[in-house]
Amino acid sequence: MGDEYVTDISSYGAEVPGLLRKSLYAILVVSGCASVFSLGGYSPLPVNELLDAWLISFICVSVWVGRIRHTMIILFLVAYLVTRVAAAVANDSPVPDFLQAYRWLLYLIAFVIALHRSWGPLLPMIKVMWVLISLGLVKTILTIAILGPSQRSGLLTENNFELALYCALAAGLLSRLTGRQQVWTLLALGALVMSSGSRSGAVEFGLLIIYAVINVARARVAVRLLLVIVVPVIVYFVSDVFAARAESGGVDRLNFLSVFLGETANWNLLDWLWGTSPITPLSSGGCAAMEYYSSLFSSTGDGTCYSVVLHAFIMRVVYDAGLFGLFLTVFVVLFSLRRSGAGVRVTWTIFAIAFANGFSVSGLNSPYVALPIVLTICISANRGSVESFKPHKGVGLRGEWVRNPERFDGHDSPSSMRPEPER
Repeated sequence: MGDEYVTDISSYGAEVPGLLRKSLYAILVVSGCASVFSLGGYSPLPVNELLDAWLISFICVSVWVGRIRHTMIILFLVAYLVTRVAAAVANDSPVPDFLQAYRWLLYLIAFVIALHRSWGPLLPMIKVMWVLISLGLVKTILTIAILGPSQRSGLLTENNFELALYCALAAGLLSRLTGRQQVWTLLALGALVMSSGSRSGAVEFGLLIIYAVINVARARVAVRLLLVIVVPVIVYFVSDVFAARAESGGVDRLNFLSVFLGETANWNLLDWLWGTSPITPLSSGGCAAMEYYSSLFSSTGDGTCYSVVLHAFIMRVVYDAGLFGLFLTVFVVLFSLRRSGAGVRVTWTIFAIAFANGFSVSGLNSPYVALPIVLTICISANRGSVESFKPHKGVGLRGEWVRNPERFDGHDSPSSMRPEPER
């Protein structure tokens, strides 16, 4: 027991089976290792599909071995998904395009099912996070040295997607690290983000930094100043990238917005409320304007394109499911995180990271955003035993963490705990 976090989850529900946990670690680490020397590309393994398969397995195992709570919300989500499936079948919509468009509903179901399920030992997850960030930095250095600084590198996939995974996972685990580990984690992740050239990644990292500055109440002044300095650097970086890309042909997300506004120009109130029928293709003019992204067009190969070509999840979910779909997404994410016991600050940080990503790329329609939310929900079920975990000595943590009744505020700050001397 001395090498693991001690968990007592009797009041929270079933623990995620060890085999399921280890399979996720294997997917992430093996995919990352296989990608390091694939310069100019990503992991040769189908990481997206593997993560989706893991999330589906998580849902199935949780339903099979654990008690299901909040059944009314789950039944509502399943019923809404069925209405989408029925409409798609009636319209004879291509199955791959439907699955691509509505994965977010499956993820919402996973969030609710994850409630009251403890993750168990957290040390392996922390190590996996560090391994992924380290591998990402190694690949970035190799890419810059061999292919040049203009070449963007990604470990698991394009960094616009995977940086959301790293930032959200770091937010969920940050309070479980010592002050020194927090600083080194943020510095390493910051170096990875700045070298990536990703605007959405920089915004997400900025949100993580703000959370860290607010959350680390007992950090040294020098550490706080270091973290605060990072924010204007990120602002400058994002502004510089925007300006450079505007000069080279315009900001692509503004082009996507222009197409979206054109497609919705004649919508009535009901259209804005419920969206289009699944799955409705964009107009021929809209598809023509997005011809550069023809790889995202319909799987039928006939030149038809759907909302996925708009990239940004916010526009895609409004087009496909209206403002109702957007509200449903916001509600389920916030409800699941808060009901799991996650603190207010970490809840809003992860929510903000997810939607910052959703303003640029797939957001909550991507396993790289859904996965850290599921993990944070399960991590929060470990809160009943925070006062009694014993990390591995090799990680650099010393002693046991115990609740400090004078400082513990029921949220998620390591400042609310104090180390107990070793016996």
